[in-house]
Amino acid sequence: MLRKDFLTVFAVKGEETQRFLIELDHLTNPEFLSLLDQAREEYGFHQKGVLTLPCRPQELQEILRHSKGSNACTESWGYM
Repeated sequence: MLRKDFLTVFAVKGEETQRFLIELDHLTNPEFLSLLDQAREEYGFHQKGVLTLPCRPQELQEILRHSKGSNACTESWGYM
């Protein structure tokens, strides 16, 4: 069961896809907010289900790693 203080996202770039469980504290991170803006520009506000971010999984991991107190969990996830 997911904790209520986490957000689930997919990081997707080409064939690379990974599922992330991200602590809501990351919503104040300017780099993460920039990814949300990119997702809005690329996909609009009408995404259904899990939010998709247009970046390589490694890029998102790096952003989260640099956030103080990073508690992001990741899982590999096939995406078709």
